[in-house]
Amino acid sequence: MLRRSAGRPLSPISGRRPASRRSTARRLWAVAPLAGALLCPLAGLAQEEGVAQDESAQPAVGAEPTDAPNPLAVEPGSPEEFVSAAARLRRIGRPGLARQYLKTLLDAQPTDDALLEARDALGPAVFFELATDPQLRPEGQTLQTRVREALVARGADPDRLDGLIDALIAGPRERDAARAALTGLAGNATPRLVERLIASADPVDGNQQLNGAIARLLGELREASVPPLTAALRARQAPDTGRGSVAAALGGTGTQAALDALLGPAFARDEAPAVQLAARSALSRLTGGDSLRGLSDVAADRLRKRAETLLSTAPVSSETVAPEPLYQYDAAENRLIPTALPPAVADRFRAAVAASAAAAIAPNRENLRALELTAALGYEAALAGRGRFLERGEGTVHRAALSAGPNRVLHALDRALDLDAPDAASAALQVLLAAPSPDLLQPIAEGQSPVVRALSSPAPEVRFLAALLAARSNPGPTFADGAEVVDVFAGALVDAPGGRAVVIDPSPERGTQMAGLLQGFGYRVSLAIDAREGFEQVAAGAGADLVAVHANVTDLPVSQLAANLRADARTRPTALLLYGDDRLAAPLTRIAERAGEAAFTPFPVAPETLERRLAPLRAVATPLPDDLKADQKRAAAYELAQLAAGDERAFPLSGALGELSDAIADPEIAADVASALGVIATPEAQKALADALTVIRPGAESELAAATALTKSVRRFGSLLSVNAVSDLRRRASEEQEPALRDALVVLSATLPGASAVLPVEVALPPQ
Repeated sequence: MLRRSAGRPLSPISGRRPASRRSTARRLWAVAPLAGALLCPLAGLAQEEGVAQDESAQPAVGAEPTDAPNPLAVEPGSPEEFVSAAARLRRIGRPGLARQYLKTLLDAQPTDDALLEARDALGPAVFFELATDPQLRPEGQTLQTRVREALVARGADPDRLDGLIDALIAGPRERDAARAALTGLAGNATPRLVERLIASADPVDGNQQLNGAIARLLGELREASVPPLTAALRARQAPDTGRGSVAAALGGTGTQAALDALLGPAFARDEAPAVQLAARSALSRLTGGDSLRGLSDVAADRLRKRAETLLSTAPVSSETVAPEPLYQYDAAENRLIPTALPPAVADRFRAAVAASAAAAIAPNRENLRALELTAALGYEAALAGRGRFLERGEGTVHRAALSAGPNRVLHALDRALDLDAPDAASAALQVLLAAPSPDLLQPIAEGQSPVVRALSSPAPEVRFLAALLAARSNPGPTFADGAEVVDVFAGALVDAPGGRAVVIDPSPERGTQMAGLLQGFGYRVSLAIDAREGFEQVAAGAGADLVAVHANVTDLPVSQLAANLRADARTRPTALLLYGDDRLAAPLTRIAERAGEAAFTPFPVAPETLERRLAPLRAVATPLPDDLKADQKRAAAYELAQLAAGDERAFPLSGALGELSDAIADPEIAADVASALGVIATPEAQKALADALTVIRPGAESELAAATALTKSVRRFGSLLSVNAVSDLRRRASEEQEPALRDALVVLSATLPGASAVLPVEVALPPQ
């Protein structure tokens, strides 16, 4: 489902450029710095041809006499005239003089427009002959290269390409030149070749001779032909005759990509008979027999494996690998529209195409239907961007997934988790969030619930969406994974812009030093003194973006801890930084190399050195975008407040006490955080609420919520506050001026144990 991009309409097949364009080329040429070279093309001819300068020396066999007159009546003045002169001199046996004219032309550095005008006027065959004549090397070859580069620079203009394509069925001289030019253009010419291939297959207006010539050339171009041919074959709205010719051309490329593209049309049950026959014939040609013909399950499984591989493979950075071109075919205009997609999105698109073809071949196989939905959701999620909402509405994958029903979406989520495809898993969870229910938390088949599995995903966006779905599904008090849901929300409350880091170091002093350095890079850091505690912190809640481990970590050797981090799905993508004495650089570096996405740094370390060591890890383990983290923080606070109003047995909020106590200082979410703290029956929870009222003071609205929550907590659990905290709260009540907050503080003061609150002086008692 590629997005359609605008482009100029097809140009009609046209002939030679009008004379006005050629005269323009002459004007462009006229400004070129030819200097005196045009006046005497014979200068230096003897040296160029290797003719002896000694008067007594005899000329070599085939060499031109130095005193031979120039047969040209008029000296050339434009690129067209220079090329024409060189061609004429070649035909009359004057290669030396022809080379000199070509050299003069090249030295003048004519513009691309001037060269293309000359090519239009004289035809490509002339340039081909000059390039292939051994006596005109290297000038003839250089000239042809310059013309080819000019064609590419001009975007392979359809009018020029049409002239070359028409020449494929001309005389031998023009045909060879056209084939050479189109082969040199390769991928710049293949889209137009495919468009002309389809047009020439028309039973009324087509040309079978041209159709065959184009198909043969496309086959010779191999990999360059496959993307546009595949796009045209995939377009069901294209005419069957054209798609049949496309299938035949794919069979001539001899590539594995062509074989994959042909499997769907060859075996899909709803394919047109003519296209299916052509695709099967092309497959037989590719495989050297009929090893795949008729074996639809084999074809479906091959496409399934390709889709699974594309979904489970981490995308390659666009900075290191140029994306393979993709096209959308517009049947109404017989036009291939190039579509630029980042490599990650392009891989998801190819996965969706392969999975869809597999499901079309074997529509009764439920696993293929689930994979088709998984891949389609992954492609839509990749288009939207990491953690973003899918496009919704009529005709979208989101609507189609809703229509497919929750059971199929759950299976698609299960497949996405199996394949470690977080974008597809996030998309499936978004669809399920449209209608949450307790049934979604039940196991499917004999395994675990996919939603519960997603709570342990290595991708933070997947974990968060799974926690949202679990919280909104009202699972009841028997739900066993509520604590993990609370952990995910708790982590989202305090996630820093740079991400979360865990430092594991048996020395608190040294660990604090490393934590301070990491905080300088934007990380929110927590400390652990042994391997087991550190592993639990990395695996819990929203997870960690970085774990820094000292060489002397206790409980487990560093190598074993690194292996455990990579073995657990929750911690597998976490970047690993090993640090210690510089003398341990060699063994720790080997451990880091085996673990992958890891590095060693000596310690103590300067901030600039640590920054260099962290740079490759931060490039790979990219935290969520800041705006997405902010959205998750607000949503987490709201969900925790909603859980506080429900049955606490399913979702024990006490596990989030530390994060809630820290988050009460954030005025943006303090009101929801206060509601959650109010149902936790611990002195620490009541102290956090009291501190919000007497120390932190996040704002009137947040303080009103804190006062209300603390009042409910005291009434429910009794006062767990110290005497000093109670005194501070009563003092605050007597000083507050804002009416609503003052009333809430007075009610709180009356609820607290001890002496009654002092009434404000402006309050008058009614007469007795």
